[in-house]
Amino acid sequence: MDRSRILTLLFVTVLAVMLLPELQRRFRIFEIPPLEGAFEVIERPVFSVGKFFNGSFQQEMERFIEEKVGFRPLLVRIRNQADLMLYRKAHAEGVIIARKGVVIEEDYILEYLGRLFIGKNTIDKKLNRIKFLHDTLSQKGIKLAVVFAPGKASFHADLIPNRYRPWDKSLSNYDYFTQQCRELGINHLDLNQYFKDLKSIASYPLYPKYGTHWSTYGMSLAADTLLKYVESLSGQPLNQIKHGPVDLTSHLRDTDFDGGKSMNLLWKPRTGKMAYPRLAFENDAGKHRPMVLVVADSYYWNIYNAGIPKNIFANEAFWYYHRQVYPDFYLDQKTVDQLDIRTEIEKQEVILVMITERFLHTAFWHFTDDLYRIYKPGFQEDHLYNYGNSIRRDRQWFGDVIGKAKKRGLTIEEMIRVDAEYMFMLDFNEKIEKTRDNYIIYYELMIKDDPEWYEQVLRKAHENALSTEEMLRRDAVWMYEHDILGMHR
Repeated sequence: MDRSRILTLLFVTVLAVMLLPELQRRFRIFEIPPLEGAFEVIERPVFSVGKFFNGSFQQEMERFIEEKVGFRPLLVRIRNQADLMLYRKAHAEGVIIARKGVVIEEDYILEYLGRLFIGKNTIDKKLNRIKFLHDTLSQKGIKLAVVFAPGKASFHADLIPNRYRPWDKSLSNYDYFTQQCRELGINHLDLNQYFKDLKSIASYPLYPKYGTHWSTYGMSLAADTLLKYVESLSGQPLNQIKHGPVDLTSHLRDTDFDGGKSMNLLWKPRTGKMAYPRLAFENDAGKHRPMVLVVADSYYWNIYNAGIPKNIFANEAFWYYHRQVYPDFYLDQKTVDQLDIRTEIEKQEVILVMITERFLHTAFWHFTDDLYRIYKPGFQEDHLYNYGNSIRRDRQWFGDVIGKAKKRGLTIEEMIRVDAEYMFMLDFNEKIEKTRDNYIIYYELMIKDDPEWYEQVLRKAHENALSTEEMLRRDAVWMYEHDILGMHR
């Protein structure tokens, strides 16, 4: 072949390679599996002169074009595979590669190490409310219990990478919640400790290497323990799980490869074999079938999908993150805010609030606060507490608060208080009911925000041998009586 033909062939080949992604985008020549996991859909940006001149239109258009390029899923998988092999880096939201290549979600590590600790005062208030509900519902024949589901970082604490300084662990939300549940006599089941106790003696892995939840085998052991716990709460014998033969296979099922899937790799890594017990259920008509409501995160899905509530309980009520109502959600997308919560609660014999370590900073979402609002006589909203809850439940906001706390040398609890006070003042005129208590909080915050005024309060507190808080409150009360009630004039 002469030089001219070679150059022509080379030119055509290069041109074809350059055009191929566009041809793939337009005509989908090759079938390429889509990426797994949750993605933000990038919409075509809307042009405006302002966005053009500040450069944001060009940036948005660049992202849009990148999202639409042909072969993108394949190119993403090639990059992810290379980064995993060369740098032990996982391209999946919140997932990291720990020692021995084990996949762990980062939030579990941060929770375990105490880096997301929301503070003793906050947890005390949460648990005092739960204790009130625990005792109030008990008088109605309803048993309320907290179930602490396991966390993979607690279970594999020895595998946490050094960049997280695992030797520098401090009090965690799990540590303090469980300690105070014991102290207050609140019904609770600690499956996190149960898993750690089983770790060295379990016949099969309790956690899969590439999974973010407990293994199917681990779930079956936890479910056994959970049912015995429900039995002890109800005081009557229940039907139990019958464990059949165990299938050992490297074809992973259920959630045993959910972390691996979300990493979108070019090829599946070697996972080893996992155990899948064949479950059956006793069906003794003479045994009790209690009404049970479970408010839980995704750990409960394995139990739910294994048919355990369907075969053991009288109902299958599952409020996922205290938002979606299952099994009803399958039919009409029912959510908790569409329910008469008191009516639903009082149908139950047992209520389990099941939460894994990762979400303990949210402190049971707002389930227990909603119940407290219903059952506490003369309940009054605590707006600062409510703003704090909103911050802890908002992933972005909570992350921002952690960053600000570090910069200002405050604890997370102190920083949340600062943001909550800011929100209170922002909303006071339009959204906060004008009660005496709220006015007093308003004046306290006004005084604290005025350095000269606050200095006077400190001086008076010293002269009168009072605490700063007491003096601050006295001045705020005086302001309320003067400004609002027209006294002291």
